[in-house]
Amino acid sequence: GGGLSRGLVAYYRLDETSGVRYNRGTTGGGINLTDNNTVGSTTGAVAIQGNPAVAASFVRGNSEYLSLSTPSVLNAGGADFSISVWFNIYSSLDTTNQNILGVWGSSGSYSYRLYYNGANQKIYWYTSSTGSNTTTIASSSVSSDTFYNTMLVHDNSSGSEAYLNGSSLGSAGSIISSQSSTAFVLGGIAAGTNYFNGAIDDFALWNRQITSDEISQVYNSGSGKVLR
Repeated sequence: GGGLSRGLVAYYRLDETSGVRYNRGTTGGGINLTDNNTVGSTTGAVAIQGNPAVAASFVRGNSEYLSLSTPSVLNAGGADFSISVWFNIYSSLDTTNQNILGVWGSSGSYSYRLYYNGANQKIYWYTSSTGSNTTTIASSSVSSDTFYNTMLVHDNSSGSEAYLNGSSLGSAGSIISSQSSTAFVLGGIAAGTNYFNGAIDDFALWNRQITSDEISQVYNSGSGKVLR
């Protein structure tokens, strides 16, 4: 297919209320996400026409997360790729550091991660070119109990540019490393620290750089867009 479905290798609508979260991207069911410690659901950001919007809801105190132990296409480093995700930080723990998602293990197995700093209430895209070094792209502060869209567009020759609600946050020159044995995690990271306390909706990964027009389409003035 063309348009936003082109190269959309992983796409989790996260509209299931519990259990396995299914991939609706072009790679198919081999990369469905495993539910760990009973991830729940809540009102989401992106709705399929005629249906209420549903998102995955993570309780930090229960160490809830979704994972793919062998990351497959989600281990996207070493090539061009783009990520889009909607997130909502719950106000109950909005001064606590939290890992939202990533392919990010212990030192030596870093690729990319999305992190929330509870002290300044900003999000950070972390990337690593060697598996152990880190570069970051930061947002301004975000509000709790509010859905935001963030994207990371990786050019394997020059690095990454990050976006929040369709606007650029700047770029980092780090070429993201491939980490084929590090689990992909939503609601935390493989290193198993600082679990997320909030909601995640519509995670998408393309095996190409999406364009500025496509970034606007995905954000869709804050309404989001069902991609496939």
